[in-house]
Amino acid sequence: MYFEHDITLHFRHRNAREIAQLTGCRIRTANLSLLYPDGTKALDGLSFEIGPGERIAIIGPNGAGKSSLSLVLSGVIMPTQGEVFIGDLRLEKKNLPEI
Repeated sequence: MYFEHDITLHFRHRNAREIAQLTGCRIRTANLSLLYPDGTKALDGLSFEIGPGERIAIIGPNGAGKSSLSLVLSGVIMPTQGEVFIGDLRLEKKNLPEI
């Protein structure tokens, strides 16, 4: 399986920026944390908002959590704590097909 790790998110074969421009939705996280089963803390209390059409860059050293953030935002893995919203929908396994 191939995952994109450069934070270009894809939902139903469109990237997050295109979706935002078409629908006016935003991507928002609130107190996002991710702890892997081996105890590695990948994300810790991350909160941000990406507005419609806004471009962002996620930068940081190896092990900073960039890939983990991409996996959480795309719904591949669920956060240990916190929430992700795509538009008004809370990202959950049960509603991934809607997003």
